[in-house]
Amino acid sequence: MSMTGWSVEEHESLTSMRERLAAEGPAYLGHVREVVGTGRLDDTFVDALCEPAQVFTYGGMVAHVLTFAAHRRVLVCGALADAGIQDLGAGDPMTWVAQPA
Repeated sequence: MSMTGWSVEEHESLTSMRERLAAEGPAYLGHVREVVGTGRLDDTFVDALCEPAQVFTYGGMVAHVLTFAAHRRVLVCGALADAGIQDLGAGDPMTWVAQPA
């Protein structure tokens, strides 16, 4: 799978990330609510941003968003702790999301 979708985050400021989340978060949540509300978690869609394009289920996509990022965050925090950076805690975004811009 191509990782070009991540390039938007390269050199992005925290302010820009917050603005993007403020717009995309509610749109994503609305889509998930619609899919769950209409019983379509087993429906499939084509992710044309993958190289080559791939087919996923909506349920798999939601599970990916809820679990994959958390797993990766824990791995990164562990690696940084091993490298001597000790002030990250568990890497829980709840603490930095609530911080003022």
